[in-house]
Amino acid sequence: AADDASGADPDKRTNAREATLQQKAVVDPGSGESLFEPSSCLYCSGENLDPWLGGIRDRLGHVDGTWSFLRCRACGSAHISPMPRPEIVPDLYPSVYSFRPDFDSGSKAKGIIARLEEKLFYNLIHKGETNTVKRHTGLTSGAMLDVGCGTGDRLVRYDAAGFQVRGMDIQPELADYVHTRLGFEVDAGTLDTVSYPPDSFDIVTADWVIEHLLDVRAVLEKIYAMLKPGGWVVAEVPLADSFQAEKFGARMSQFSEAPRHVSIPSQKGAMLAFTSCGFTDVKIVPSSAMDCASFFALSLVPSAAATHVYNNSSLATHLPRFAAGAVTFLYLPGIVVENRIIKRPAAGLVFGRKPL
Repeated sequence: AADDASGADPDKRTNAREATLQQKAVVDPGSGESLFEPSSCLYCSGENLDPWLGGIRDRLGHVDGTWSFLRCRACGSAHISPMPRPEIVPDLYPSVYSFRPDFDSGSKAKGIIARLEEKLFYNLIHKGETNTVKRHTGLTSGAMLDVGCGTGDRLVRYDAAGFQVRGMDIQPELADYVHTRLGFEVDAGTLDTVSYPPDSFDIVTADWVIEHLLDVRAVLEKIYAMLKPGGWVVAEVPLADSFQAEKFGARMSQFSEAPRHVSIPSQKGAMLAFTSCGFTDVKIVPSSAMDCASFFALSLVPSAAATHVYNNSSLATHLPRFAAGAVTFLYLPGIVVENRIIKRPAAGLVFGRKPL
């Protein structure tokens, strides 16, 4: 979720943000209300979900209680237990969730640090991802939709690369932020509430979206219909069969994103979901080394998350983020082993093409 991008008084904005962060979501995993147990795999439809990881607490501290993950016996994908029903999903997200380059929290120093983060970390990741997508799809232009566009960083990169870009995000304030700050067309909503004509896009991207969905294949089917024949979908996802998932278990940053991460696919599960929805040329390419290394760092230093760091003006909250940044760079050689040698990346870009 986003800060208020208006010109309101910084101190009032900071106080409002901190007050919101102190209001935890009222969700009791043991109550059964607004929650349900998954009965089949969201990726391969397998009906055998075995207990796997337990005792997981929300690393952002926004939702009380403990959560578990079940693992599909057929494909190895992970599913949260219990699952939240759609009506409570918006309440699971704190007001400060995703990184934004204009974070200030009433502190000029924090604003400078945020802009440095954008240039030294996020811009490098998004530039590298754009080049990877162009290389594996062969596309250098065309109509592009970014589902879950966030603060619009990917839109900037694809626009610069020659694509005609459009964004969509579930949070209206982010849609307004991107439209006002960057001038791109952005729709507020989800693929359940926003519709596009068939054969509208040459490429649809969905980074860090799949793991939040309660019906993965229904969304993939909608994306399939929106794509032009020969068009591509590219979805970046954490992976449940990664080396980091094995070593960290319930402490891995992507599992402790419960209950916002309702599932995490295995490589096999992701490929089965895409092929079952009609996509061809399905493949998984490891995410950038920086992305994968940041997962490792957040698993070790969960207090480095943007929610913890950018919710007040104290520079002391940045110490864990500095530590996680150091771990990220130090672990880059380990990512080479994970991604290229044992081929068990922490995250991957899943490619699928709509047949001509």
